[in-house]
Amino acid sequence: MASPRKLRAQVVDIKEYIPTVRSYKLRTEGVPPRFKPGQFLHLSIYEYDPSFNWPESRCFSIANAPNADNEIDLVISKKGEYTSKIFEQVEIGSYVWIKLPYGVFNFDESIGATSVLIAGGTGVSPYMSFLRYILSSAYDPKIKLYYGVKNKNVFMIENLINECRGKLQNFTHSFFIEQDPVSLEFDYKVGFLDIRQVIIETKHLSDALYYLSGPPQMISVFEEKLAASGIERNNLRFDKWE
Repeated sequence: MASPRKLRAQVVDIKEYIPTVRSYKLRTEGVPPRFKPGQFLHLSIYEYDPSFNWPESRCFSIANAPNADNEIDLVISKKGEYTSKIFEQVEIGSYVWIKLPYGVFNFDESIGATSVLIAGGTGVSPYMSFLRYILSSAYDPKIKLYYGVKNKNVFMIENLINECRGKLQNFTHSFFIEQDPVSLEFDYKVGFLDIRQVIIETKHLSDALYYLSGPPQMISVFEEKLAASGIERNNLRFDKWE
């Protein structure tokens, strides 16, 4: 893993999906940051002084693919005091500090295997990075994406899914939206993300690696159900966020 770097970045775009979920596009100064799909960073809204300690910050998954430019995409859900400050104080043109990369939740093992990606809500962020990386590469691994959201307004990957459907031969998906009706360009089920369906559709895959990203309670329940179905725990990968 690359040694973490501390970079100043300017907010160049903000998109609001619902009042409590936004995406932020940052443009860093200096040499473009290096990271792997699935890794995360520390974001601070306070000025960093190299002569003192790193200021208070929070961790967020990186949602864009590694590339040669200086842009970083983040999806942030307002859930506490610090993220509330981000929503209130950070605007287009604001400067923030980031420290990256961090995390072993990456997809190094997935190029030659089947990846079963399971996400709830904003837990889809690391998969956005992975899928964008695959789209920009010559790879076409087997990928099965299972994604559940409360309503269509926080289904933030519609354009990305359309691109994957058009370019990746081995990509399949199942979506679950709790609130109906909505209009999407592809099929979905009304209701909660169904781990039973995941098990039925993937248990026979001998080379499958299971990635779980979302609320800790969801991940804990899904982990136990996957293990109880006979899937080896060493084939499970986690990205738990409060």
